[in-house]
This record gives sequence, structure tokens and C-alpha cells, in this order.
Amino acid sequence: RAVDRDEQGRAMRIVGIHTDITEPMLSRLALAERYQRLQRQSDHTPAHLYSYDPATRRLVWVNRRAADFCGRSVEALLADADRPLPHEIAPEDVQNVTEARRRLTGSAPEPVVEFTLRIGRHDGQMRWLRFWESIQPAQGEAGDGPGGRDRGPSRPADALIMGAALDVTVQRQAEAAARHTERLAAMGTLAANLAHEVINPIGAILTNAHLLEVYLKTRGGPGADEALEHAHQISETGQRCARMIRNMLQFAQPDQSRIQPQDIERIIDLAVELTESFTADHQATIDKCCQPHLPPVPVNTTEIEQVLINLIHNAALAHGRHIRIRATSTPDRSRVRVAVEDDGKGMDAEQAAHAFDPFYTSRADDGGTGLGLSICHGIITGYRGRMGLESHPGKGTCIWFELPAITGGEEPAD
Repeated sequence: RAVDRDEQGRAMRIVGIHTDITEPMLSRLALAERYQRLQRQSDHTPAHLYSYDPATRRLVWVNRRAADFCGRSVEALLADADRPLPHEIAPEDVQNVTEARRRLTGSAPEPVVEFTLRIGRHDGQMRWLRFWESIQPAQGEAGDGPGGRDRGPSRPADALIMGAALDVTVQRQAEAAARHTERLAAMGTLAANLAHEVINPIGAILTNAHLLEVYLKTRGGPGADEALEHAHQISETGQRCARMIRNMLQFAQPDQSRIQPQDIERIIDLAVELTESFTADHQATIDKCCQPHLPPVPVNTTEIEQVLINLIHNAALAHGRHIRIRATSTPDRSRVRVAVEDDGKGMDAEQAAHAFDPFYTSRADDGGTGLGLSICHGIITGYRGRMGLESHPGKGTCIWFELPAITGGEEPAD
């Protein structure tokens, strides 16, 4: 638009032109709408998406899920000039990133590289993430729009690293648990073979101890009473070893038996005997207290024995010095309740809330898989029972379960 003036400088007319920009504006609005739709879709994808500038070692764009992993907003994450990489990568995994970037940008670059890292989430949990990265040339204002950083004037020679990552922590834990189960199965086979080899020498020891007792009782003589006492101790110890080996073999073998009425106190005694050596190694003692004349429970002995062994092991590993096992029945004798208490370190509210979750463990550094309590919970609920716990930091833990009891002429379910 311009002003047309006369010789004296007075405005005579305004001259202007106009251009119809409807089409370009509609195209621009449509492009913005597509961009917003793509942004929303990327925010709801299960993958962590990002663009990374290797020249400045800065994030250029991230989606909402990646920002949530860091515990920050997209804007705050991209504006943080002090932390070019927001994640805390496990030191032993840093080499994985270096090697992947070398393969991506080297003299013979690969189109896509894949690698796995352990990364600290904003809440302190270490998570396994699997990454896929590729190189994309930068075009124009690569950071314009929501979720992006303004990189300034276009630099065609620059290139961005486009990446996606998935949280594979549960998968990794499952794989570790499977490997752990395979090792346990191999150890069980080895222990069963060893037990079969040991039971025969123990039988010979028991036979000779019995013959020695008969001989001393028959012949007598000086020192016979003391020697007889020693022979009796040998016999008792050998019988105890043989009983433990038989229990271990029974526990290790596949059990196809039907559910039968069982004495819960007898099952507790078996579990205590099998864990006696383990608790002694952890300087823990077991005190058993069972209500007299408990009603029988319709269960598979081996499964409930497995539950009790796991609970006793957990109590000993919690640095408890005194483990107490109590068995009682409800006033109407319709259910039997078993509680395993310890005076160990206990659990906080968050740990207690997740104690029965599969793969959740507070002993990951000590080889815990997080499967023990979840399996126990599944066994108990399979019998229409209940399982729960009470715990306080520094005051120990009580884990209990209840099982339906047989009353009157009730028949056990198969």
C-alpha cells in the first residue's frame, strides 16, 4: 500500500494491492493440525521418543512419555542447560552407548543400531530400556513447535539422532527368573543324586551302630555304659540325617497326589526340619506354637511345605534372630491360620504393598527374584485361602495365611 501525493505534498489517493492468501493459510492450519495430532499420538505411544543433537549433546525433542520417565515436563526437560542428558546411566553400560554411536556415525554407518541400558528413573528405580537409533539430516528449524527446541538457523550439514526406547525391565526380570529356575532345577537334580548316594552309607552307619549297641548291652564291661551312650548318639544322628534326606527327596520329586486331609502341625514340623540348617547358618532360632487338636486341612503336603519353607527362609534373610511359627483355628474351627513372625529389619509401607507382586524384591543385590511370595500367594489362594502380612521398619514382619479346614463329614475337594 502507498500514498500518491501532489506537487505540494498533499495526499491525493492511496494506491494498494491485495493478495488472496486463503489457500496458503488453510494449508498452514492443516499442517499445524497434523503436527498436533502427531504430537498427541507420540505422547500416548508406549515408547520413549526423542531427537538428539550429537554436535551440542542436547535433546532437541522428546515425547511426553520420555519426559514422564524423567519426572519433568517436556518444556523443563528441554530447557535444562545444565544437564544435556537427563538420565543416570549405569556406569558399566556407558560403553554400550559409545559403541552404538560409533556404529551409527562411523565410516561404514549402520542404518539402525540397537542397544540396552540400565537407567535411573526419576523415583530412583533402575530400569532396563532397549534403544533403537538412526541418523536423520536436520532440516530447517528442527525444534519448532511443542516438544522441540529452537536450534537456530538451519545448518544442512548437521544431523540429528532419532531414537526410540522401550522399558523391558519386566522382560529382563522374567528372563533372570527363568535362568534362576533352571539353575535351581539343575541343583535339585544334583542334590537328589547326591542324596541317593549318601543314603546308603548312612544305612551302613545305622546298622553298625545298632550292632555296636547290641554288643555293648550283651558284653558289658568297664566303660560299656559310656560307649553305649556314644553308640546311641551315633544312631540318633544317623536316623536324623536319613530322615532329612528322605524329606528332601520327597520335596524335590514331582507330586501328582490328590489333595488329602492333612495335619498342619506335621507339615510345619517337616518344614522346620528341612530349614534347620539354613536358619542355624543365619544365627536364627525357631519357636513353634500350635493350638492343640487343630482340624485337618485339605491340601497337598508338598505345596504347603513349600510355602512354609519360603516364609522361614525370608524370615532368616531379614536378619531376624527369633522366628516364631503359630498355628491356630478360628472359633468355629472352619479355618486354620498359620503365622510366621520374625524380629528382623521389617518393611516400609511401599515394600509391604508390593510384597506379593511378581518380580518385586527388596533383595535384588542378593539374588532375590521377587517370585517366592507371589508363588506362595498363588498356592494359598488356589486352596480358597487368604494370605497377608504386617510389617514395620525395624520391628520385624509377620506373614500369615489361612486355609479352609475340614469340619464334620466334609469331603476334601480334589
